[in-house]
Amino acid sequence: MKKLLFILLTTFLSSGIYAQGNNLQFSQVLNYEYSSVVVSGDNETTVDNLTVPTNKVWKITSGSIHRNIDSYQEKSVLLINQHIVYAVNAGGHYKTLNTPIWLSSGSYSVKFGNRDNNGQILNGSLSIVEFNIVQ
Repeated sequence: MKKLLFILLTTFLSSGIYAQGNNLQFSQVLNYEYSSVVVSGDNETTVDNLTVPTNKVWKITSGSIHRNIDSYQEKSVLLINQHIVYAVNAGGHYKTLNTPIWLSSGSYSVKFGNRDNNGQILNGSLSIVEFNIVQ
């Protein structure tokens, strides 16, 4: 009886795990790095345009933004269109990472936002997992 219950429970749980991702198939990992001068004030600068191909989805698993200097971190933000992926407040004491973010096929702008009064050179990165949509 215990064996039968164990087999049924295992079968039920494993079918539930596969049911969520039955239509997605791993394709590749994409890593992007960016660097840009962002002018002072509450400004946004487009640093790249991403295009998710038809019949694919992208899962942004991680993103970051930082100043080109190791010292004091100014307020800055990394955005996909208007969605905040990563944000840092003045002094770098508070950081926000809003992942995962799923992108369907289409075009998206990658932007650096400067939320400080001084211009700065910002570096950023995105880590993305691409999946094929299986029909």
